[in-house]
Amino acid sequence: MFLLQESPLFSFGIIVGIYFVENDFEQLIGIGQVVNIQENKKIQISVIYFLEGHEDKKEKLLENNKIYLEKTIIKPYIPYNIIGERL
Repeated sequence: MFLLQESPLFSFGIIVGIYFVENDFEQLIGIGQVVNIQENKKIQISVIYFLEGHEDKKEKLLENNKIYLEKTIIKPYIPYNIIGERL
């Protein structure tokens, strides 16, 4: 679960991309969903799944590793080709 600061770009129930920044490149590593927007406007993101090949990052993020969390970006969209693979 991720907790984000307030943002008008996110709304309840949307699917989000979980990106990891490595060597100045953002790489999609997982898919999540906004499961709650709290009264204080903070946004709760639940992970639906991590993409294959990112098990090491998954483990570190689930352990709340500070360095990995700081390199993680949540965006209010995912590339269509990822959705197409799942449909």
